[in-house]
Amino acid sequence: MKSPSGLVKFYKALAAKADLLGRGWPDSPAANDFRRLVMARPEDIRRRMLGANVQRRRRLATLQRNALDALSVAPDLLSPLSELRYEPSHSRLIAWFMDPNRADSGGFELLQGFLGLCGCRLKHLPGVEVKPELAIKGGRVDVCVSAPDLLVFVEIKLDALEGEGQLKKYRAALTAQAKGRATCLVFLPLVGGADTELSERPDTVLDATDLLAAWLPIAVQRRDDYLLRYLKSLALVVGVAEEAAWDDWSFATQRAALDFAKQLPKGDA
Repeated sequence: MKSPSGLVKFYKALAAKADLLGRGWPDSPAANDFRRLVMARPEDIRRRMLGANVQRRRRLATLQRNALDALSVAPDLLSPLSELRYEPSHSRLIAWFMDPNRADSGGFELLQGFLGLCGCRLKHLPGVEVKPELAIKGGRVDVCVSAPDLLVFVEIKLDALEGEGQLKKYRAALTAQAKGRATCLVFLPLVGGADTELSERPDTVLDATDLLAAWLPIAVQRRDDYLLRYLKSLALVVGVAEEAAWDDWSFATQRAALDFAKQLPKGDA
């Protein structure tokens, strides 16, 4: 039996052959047999391709499979509000989830997971605040993490470029407000990566996939339904999920989700 990756290559080659024949490739016994036996059974080919994804999914570790199950949740958090691509909603939610002062105390673990992506770590929990939309001179920082020993500014972008001199202003404000604390300027474009030209070089550049990979295992282990629904929104933004459940996703989205899940920790959930 072919491996899942081998099956994918095999059926891609079949699809290419079918396309070629469908565009008027000259008749021949072999070509006519292919038209009759393969091109007449597209759903069978599709099922076999999806079967390759099923085999690959079975080979994932427990936590990785549970993460894919979590991305099958429907509806996600933001789509019903028509705010899937509304940047302020993402900023407020990310800040809220990272707030270590939330009643359920889950924010500290998420905050540490985020700061770990930035190469930072809190030494002390008392005195830590996470605020969205912090007003500064000449702008508004999407997320601010303030601690006795650390100050972090996070600029989030979705379907937008950096505003004129935006990061440069944030760096100046970050330095002015540091008061001896370590600082970190984070640029978080949810899709598309960083702009090629920024007014100031951030200390850390992340994207939604980084955040999803850091938080999804935590959400699965905590069985945090609200967070899981937000992470499904993030997964929709970056193309590793669709609005329906797994079985109804396209072959391409399933493959993208499997590639993503393979990078997650393998620990038991």
